[in-house]
Amino acid sequence: MAAVANATHMADYSWTGKTLVLHGADQHAPDRGAIPGYVWVSTDDGDTWVDETADLVTMAVLSGQWYEGTWYLNTAGSGILSKELEPR
Repeated sequence: MAAVANATHMADYSWTGKTLVLHGADQHAPDRGAIPGYVWVSTDDGDTWVDETADLVTMAVLSGQWYEGTWYLNTAGSGILSKELEPR
């Protein structure tokens, strides 16, 4: 139960409302041999998901923010990452 209490989960809808990004981190994941941060993307209101976690270069996932078709991820100590998820 303690591991779940230390996980963070956030969601960001795009400005168009077409794309939903779920992201967060489980700080105890490395203890289990798992990757702590995650980013999942859905373009059909959550019916299907694409795991974008492999593109992460940080274990410290924080907040996300949309600007036009690009989603920006703020990290703790690793800067800001971005990915275009909707065509302009």
